[in-house]
Amino acid sequence: MGWLKQWLARHPELLVYLAGAGAGVERSPVVITVNQAIVPPPDELLKYEGAYPGAIQRILDAADQQRRHWHGIESKLVAGSERRRDRGQLMSAGLTFLGLVAAAVLGVIGDPWIAGLIAVVYVVGPLAAQQWATMMVRRTEATCWLPQQQ
Repeated sequence: MGWLKQWLARHPELLVYLAGAGAGVERSPVVITVNQAIVPPPDELLKYEGAYPGAIQRILDAADQQRRHWHGIESKLVAGSERRRDRGQLMSAGLTFLGLVAAAVLGVIGDPWIAGLIAVVYVVGPLAAQQWATMMVRRTEATCWLPQQQ
């Protein structure tokens, strides 16, 4: 704030201009209302209808179109999430099966200790990864800045 005082000290004519700028001017308060609903309140709808005949129907049609649009987007998101989850589970099951087959082959023709280690890694690894991912999702949802729906 010190720089502003220094700048105004170098330009005193600006202070004189600002002091006289409001002389003789009547100020009135400004009221701003914010409506987060898709459709305006009924009293505003009636004002629109009075100014623009047919406005209520156009507003309601636009709100319905927006609702259908968002419903379509949410349906695609849910379907994509389900496909991704299913694909991850299939890949995990396939990887586990291959690991167990490799461990069985190694156990029959090679070292049973290494086969046991491979079997544990291929069975416990995907389970640990799934638990870690679930924990991270919960942590992300808990710290999300968006309001949670109830």
